[in-house]
Amino acid sequence: MNIIHGYFRWVILLLVAAITASIIFIQIGNPKVKAETILYGPGSNIDSVAFWSNRSTNDTLLFVSSKDSHLVEIWHFPFSGSEQPPLLFDEGEIINGVAVDERTDRLFITGAVKQTGTYQVYVFSLPGLQPLYQFGKNILGEGETNLGILHLPDSETRIFVTDDHTVYIFRVGEMDATLVGQFQPPVSALETVMADDYTQLVYVPEERGNSGLAPGIHVYDANGKPYMRDGSNVFGSHDQFQSDAEGIALYRCYDGNIMDTGRGFIVVSDQNVTDLTDFEIFDRATWRYLGNFNIEKVINTDGVAVLETALPGYPDGIFSAVHDDQGTAILGWREIFGALDISCESADSNPQDHR
Repeated sequence: MNIIHGYFRWVILLLVAAITASIIFIQIGNPKVKAETILYGPGSNIDSVAFWSNRSTNDTLLFVSSKDSHLVEIWHFPFSGSEQPPLLFDEGEIINGVAVDERTDRLFITGAVKQTGTYQVYVFSLPGLQPLYQFGKNILGEGETNLGILHLPDSETRIFVTDDHTVYIFRVGEMDATLVGQFQPPVSALETVMADDYTQLVYVPEERGNSGLAPGIHVYDANGKPYMRDGSNVFGSHDQFQSDAEGIALYRCYDGNIMDTGRGFIVVSDQNVTDLTDFEIFDRATWRYLGNFNIEKVINTDGVAVLETALPGYPDGIFSAVHDDQGTAILGWREIFGALDISCESADSNPQDHR
């Protein structure tokens, strides 16, 4: 009997050890961080977010689009308690995408009037928010239009604008924009797009994620040609994306002279309507999957935004994510780095090898 009791005792201990190890693995692989605050403004059905900063605390702004309230919320650092009057559009206008060009201090916003089938991009000056011009009318098709900005080595600025199935490439001037190309990723649906000046690459997620035709992030060059690596221009498998791949943003690592080193991280919101959103992290240079994290209470995330500028209370910059179409979560990148045990020093050290 003692032998039998001893045997069962060891079996129980092994089972406890296995369960404990599983729990530890889950905690390490999917850590949770806490938002510093969740901002709730006048917008309903909010979607996209973007930062503007002139590398000064006093000039830092956060823009949040609202699809159902025909406006863009404006928050001044430190954001909580510092909401500014919103940027208003005509009633019936659906406002979806927002993007900031810090080189030219301009804000780009996509709007749609579905009753007339009108889709276009509005351009405003920063920080004054003076309207400059519009473009894309009679070109952009139906969809949750969004946009990304790319600066070419010859100083040309290009903006990539999506509809449901096409990415349009515009050359942006001081007071106009010209269509110079377009391409169609082989996905079920498009929404967000992101561009990286250092690598000169454009990233387009399969919006429908794991349920779509081609899950993952599709990569293209500045002219819309697939950028191949190891025989594919797609990274991020269906094992990593459990739901819709919605927002995408880039964290750039800088040296002491505020020069882009090519290191950094790509973060994608893996939207979950009923549970916490998974934020998937990839190495910027190698596309290597680094893991994911959750933000406490934050679900059903559409847009995400990154600000690398060090600000009081945020020494490594700020991460922002839409929460359930209602609010905007704000937290520091130091918390994310600590949770995932990553940093600019741990990112790929030879980015030039992957350009």
